[in-house]
Amino acid sequence: MAVRTRSNFKSTKNSRITTNGTGAITGSSMNDMFEDVADSFLMPEDGVGTIQKVRVTVNGGVTLRGCGSTPVTIISAPGANKYLNIMNVSASYNYGATAYDFGTTESLVLKISGGSSSAYSILYTTINAVADFNIILGLVSLGTYDGMSSGTNQPFVLTTADGGNATTGDGDLDFTIFYSIEDVNT
Repeated sequence: MAVRTRSNFKSTKNSRITTNGTGAITGSSMNDMFEDVADSFLMPEDGVGTIQKVRVTVNGGVTLRGCGSTPVTIISAPGANKYLNIMNVSASYNYGATAYDFGTTESLVLKISGGSSSAYSILYTTINAVADFNIILGLVSLGTYDGMSSGTNQPFVLTTADGGNATTGDGDLDFTIFYSIEDVNT
């Protein structure tokens, strides 16, 4: 498999990563930093293993309120004999006119469809708040990664921890996700 390295890969942006003299990163969002770092990875020409970025908006109201019983596809299934390797997830919530009322066991979760464990989670207290937020989500599943254990060709979905739904709420939830599509070793 041939690879493209940074020397023959053209970046479309200038680096925005600076420090304030104490080592703290300034002048850059974490997504910008991750993009700059991601540009330096080796990138296979066949697309498998290439870091990809997707931005998805889950519309407020019925779609987000009902994601427990009707999971929302965030990244489509990758195809036969392939799985999704999720690397970084950030969320931005735009509060609407009415707060959500997800119950205490209804935190929002992002996971590989069909998997038994959540990969990323937004606590119900966060999504129910009467305020906008921007967060970088940390991986919460420390067991076998469901992208491989529950089979191949599964989408990455948004649902709730217990399958329950909210009855009120109308804010939009935006996700920025870095991921790759990997071959299953057979």
